[in-house]
Amino acid sequence: MEILFSAKVPKEGTKVRVLLLCPECREELEMAKDQATVRFRCARHGELGTLTFGEFSEGLQQAQKSIAKQHGFGKLVRINITPSGPQVVH
Repeated sequence: MEILFSAKVPKEGTKVRVLLLCPECREELEMAKDQATVRFRCARHGELGTLTFGEFSEGLQQAQKSIAKQHGFGKLVRINITPSGPQVVH
């Protein structure tokens, strides 16, 4: 299963916003978690799959290293994940 991490780094400030995106359409993914797994869903493509917390944590660590290296931070950046909720259509 593949998830894209997209980082938005402001010119000033220390907060980095990370989006979890569908690898096909680049839309933000919806996340649901239980005690052992994290499930990902794309509004356009449906269920993408489930990862264990260990697998998801490994991906986050790789994203942290990549963001720190790419933007010249001296250390790993802190990432807070705020899952996208279901998109509401009016």
